[in-house]
Amino acid sequence: MSGSDRVAEAIEHFPRVQTVINVQGDEPEIEPDAIDAIAQTILNGAEVATLAAPLPEGSLEDPAAVKLETDNQGNALQFVRRVNTQANWQLHIGIYGYSVHALKAFTSSSPTEAEKDFHLEQLRFLENGVPIRVVSWPRAFLGIDTRSDYDAFLTRYIGTSPP
Repeated sequence: MSGSDRVAEAIEHFPRVQTVINVQGDEPEIEPDAIDAIAQTILNGAEVATLAAPLPEGSLEDPAAVKLETDNQGNALQFVRRVNTQANWQLHIGIYGYSVHALKAFTSSSPTEAEKDFHLEQLRFLENGVPIRVVSWPRAFLGIDTRSDYDAFLTRYIGTSPP
């Protein structure tokens, strides 16, 4: 079950909710203004929105760093874990905004083969024709994708890493 499936399950208890923002747990240092930008994008009519930043050095080959490419209108074309060329890749940041309508459509469709193969839930939206608006952000946040990322996070916030 994907994070979006779990969010859809949770909002069933809140029938008046029309929009949802899902900040994934691996983004503890996301800036509040970035969350606001996603919310505003949904309020302005996008069905689904996410955030992207310039690709940090060394991220191109890192499968933990999800990359995305957009079209000229700012919609996601594809999400990948591995790439062979620089092209116009950006770093995907783990936040989504959804209209409840889009989220319900997502959960009513089965996971696609690409979603299962690459462990990228956003591919289900794209493969079912739901555009994902990408909000560009000037910088990436220090996310937690690996054990070393987690240890660095602990060092920043409690001054020591675990044994």
